[in-house]
Amino acid sequence: MADVSVNAKNNIDFKKYRKLFIKINKRICRIYVLRPMIKVSCAIIERKDRVLVCKRSDKMDLAGKWEFPGGKLREDESAEASIVREIREELSIDIEVIEKLPVHQHTYSHKAIELIPFRAKIIQGEIKLTEHSEFEWMDVEELPLLEWADADVPILIDYLSLIKSR
Repeated sequence: MADVSVNAKNNIDFKKYRKLFIKINKRICRIYVLRPMIKVSCAIIERKDRVLVCKRSDKMDLAGKWEFPGGKLREDESAEASIVREIREELSIDIEVIEKLPVHQHTYSHKAIELIPFRAKIIQGEIKLTEHSEFEWMDVEELPLLEWADADVPILIDYLSLIKSR
């Protein structure tokens, strides 16, 4: 297998697609577009023996999928500051971060994300949704039954392993 880098001068939006590579694999030629990795933080918010999950609304990408709420990091913003801000914006609550969990990367057909998860608890406020269509407080054992956004699945697996080990 050989990698050939293609440098195009015109007609490519370099803000969106930084590099274009052609991979040659015997008889098959595939074009891969490497997208910039979007850093996203998410919160596994715990209350007693339950966990908060949110369903993506019709106005969101991956509509109808369940996720741990969160959002994109701003430039020069730490992941921890990002998750506190995003939860305040999306759910109208204030949280306290308990611990950071392992980071995972996922590539969808239209974007690539680095998902930075945190365990957290609510310190103030009542949940008011601004982006999601619904939320649920679920028992940990019920979490695998949901239809998750693909990027959240490794986060869920890590979290369930963590809970089981305690």
